[in-house]
Amino acid sequence: MNVFHAKKMTAAAKDDFTARRRFLTAIMLAGMCVLISRAFFLQVLDKQHYIEIGEAKQVSVVELPAHRGMIKDRNGNPLAVSTVVETIVIDPSALGSEQLTEHELFLIRQRELKKRKEQHSKLTGEQQAAEVSKYKIEKANGIASMETLLQLPKGHIAKLVKEHAINKNFKDNHFYVLAKNIDPERATQIKSLGLLAVTIRQESKRFYPTESVSGHLVGFTGRPPKKGDDNKEMDRKDDIDIGLAGMEAGYEQRLKGTPGKKKVLLDGQRRIIDDIESVQAPIDGQDIELSIDQRLQYLAYRELQRAVTANHAKAGTMVILDAKTGEILACANQPQFNPNNRSELQENLYRNRAITEVFEPGSTVKPFIVAAALDGHYISYNDIFHTHGTFQIGNHTVRDTSNHGSMDLTGVIKHSSNIAVSQMALRMPPQYQHSTYQRLGFGIKPGSGFEGEVRGKLSDYHHWKDFDRAVHAFGYGFNTSALQLARAYTALANDGMLHSVSILKRDDNDDTYIEPPVRVFSPQTARNVRAMMEHVVSKEGTAPEARVDGYTVAGKTGTAKKAGAHGYTENSYFSVFAGMIPAKNPRLIAVVMIDEPHAGEYYGGKVAAPVFARVMAGAMRILAVTPDKQETMPVLLTQNHYTKP
Repeated sequence: MNVFHAKKMTAAAKDDFTARRRFLTAIMLAGMCVLISRAFFLQVLDKQHYIEIGEAKQVSVVELPAHRGMIKDRNGNPLAVSTVVETIVIDPSALGSEQLTEHELFLIRQRELKKRKEQHSKLTGEQQAAEVSKYKIEKANGIASMETLLQLPKGHIAKLVKEHAINKNFKDNHFYVLAKNIDPERATQIKSLGLLAVTIRQESKRFYPTESVSGHLVGFTGRPPKKGDDNKEMDRKDDIDIGLAGMEAGYEQRLKGTPGKKKVLLDGQRRIIDDIESVQAPIDGQDIELSIDQRLQYLAYRELQRAVTANHAKAGTMVILDAKTGEILACANQPQFNPNNRSELQENLYRNRAITEVFEPGSTVKPFIVAAALDGHYISYNDIFHTHGTFQIGNHTVRDTSNHGSMDLTGVIKHSSNIAVSQMALRMPPQYQHSTYQRLGFGIKPGSGFEGEVRGKLSDYHHWKDFDRAVHAFGYGFNTSALQLARAYTALANDGMLHSVSILKRDDNDDTYIEPPVRVFSPQTARNVRAMMEHVVSKEGTAPEARVDGYTVAGKTGTAKKAGAHGYTENSYFSVFAGMIPAKNPRLIAVVMIDEPHAGEYYGGKVAAPVFARVMAGAMRILAVTPDKQETMPVLLTQNHYTKP
């Protein structure tokens, strides 16, 4: 190769290198231009769009819970209040995927133990526990201070961390509750540890100061389990307590209020680090004031509990109404239910039996038959009823508990004659008897405002036969709640006018929402029947133990066999007493029902009437009702205990 040719090749290579250098330079310049253009576009032309994206990732809107309204009695005493408590939670969104969870580490150790057991000797449970305890968890999920947790009072949080392992596979919209209802001081201790994924959440806890006394009435709040969620300790981040029973459930919309909203600043792990601004202030729930007088409620609760225990009864209930307004002043039930302790929550324990369960009222409806027959002119005040032996209706026989011979209307009520009221019922058309019961509210929801109230059952009179008419006259063949029965007695207490009932306090200055009374009986008939009912509590009547010193009492006993799968049972009864006090001008109406007493006595006059007497004696003192039968007031003897020194 000559020199000329070598120089020519060198020049060509040089030109090629220069071309490539220029090409690369051009590409680099073009890339720089693209980057500069893109940067200009992002930072100048489209700046607002990306600011919004950044803010969306760093700024979030969270809900501000509204304070739940209080439930009070008619005198302003609290029955349900809310207090602020702390909840310790693990937020799975803050856990890194490369980190092993405590649960996973525990399983690894368990597999090692299993392998050792297969290879060597079988370990006992204590040995397994000892082996597991040796395994130190130092930085699982960022929880590096397990020993610090153990040093907290009672080691409460640490134990929960160990017993309920964190699973990183939980859905992002869930968090794991380590402990609830922690006091603020302990929550501050835990927060100061700075543990990854461990956060503190303030929550509102419902507290019921009267505990079991008003438990069935106020109900309770809680968080219903999600469908398909078997882990009851898992909650959604937007969960809040809602009313699940009683007044808490029935007036949820008024009590819960409207949540607010605020903007917050988040860190890279989506944790709140600062508040930005309030978007919408929360609107607290309304307080509701019940018609209940807690003093009377306690009396009813105490005496009902005493009666159920003494009579070895299955259950019991008592309702007290204001005879002038129809307001429910007390509504007690047994067995008891404490809404502050729901570790063993069962519907049959927290259900308000006085309003949501029914029974056959037995002889407590006989005064209504007498009043209806008088108003309809099917009987007169001078009539005498012959009740010797038995009364045959077709193939059926009606009997009295005792043979009282011939008796007038007062005797019929005083001795509670099934035969006499059956004769009265057969004198009146079935439609008239049925319409009387309907106007008294049987078979119709009482409209008290309590969620879950029942209407009871009153069959169509077109299907009644003669025996059906008779048994309806002494309280069989239909059923009612204790509240419905108490409401029906307002027609006798208010000179024939049936009141509506309410669980909310009625304002004397605003009766626009109160249903007007409905006339059922004439005034004179109601007063006369009430006077007859005073003899029920006499020594010769069926309920002398319902007497209240210093006051006239008008009442009626009822003892009804319970219906079973194959007809009425022989040894199971409803023992009932319904009464008014003072009888001359009733201030209170009360119904007591004891379910299945098993202490020997089962008649309403022996089992339910004493409860009425004890509660009404206390109620008259509390309400300062003037005695109307002062000759029966107990004589108080005083002694001079002064002695000379």
